[in-house]
Amino acid sequence: MGGLAAGRDTVLIDFHLDSDIARTDEWWWDPQHYRHNVAEMLAENIGRAYRERGDDPAGRYRIVWDHRHKGGDYSASSARTSSSSVARQSRPAERTGSQ
Repeated sequence: MGGLAAGRDTVLIDFHLDSDIARTDEWWWDPQHYRHNVAEMLAENIGRAYRERGDDPAGRYRIVWDHRHKGGDYSASSARTSSSSVARQSRPAERTGSQ
C-alpha cells in the first residue's frame, strides 16, 4: 500500500468500523445502500480526516495511510476491529427500498 501512495498527498481512510453509521437502521435503504444523510456525513468526514490527519474521536473512521506520517502507516496506532461488515450483513432480510 505504501508504494501506491508514497510521495503523493494521499490519505487512506477506513470507514469499515463498528460505528453509528453501521448500526443506525434508519440511515440505510438496505444492507448495501445508505441514505443521503450518510453520504453527507462521509463527505464531511473525508474532509475532516484529510485536514486533521487523525482518527475520528467519534469512531466513524480511522486513518490507515498518510504520506506525511513517518512511514505512512497508521495501523499500529489505530488497531480497531473492523466489524461494520458483520453489522451490515446481520441486518434483517425483510428490508426493502420502499422507505
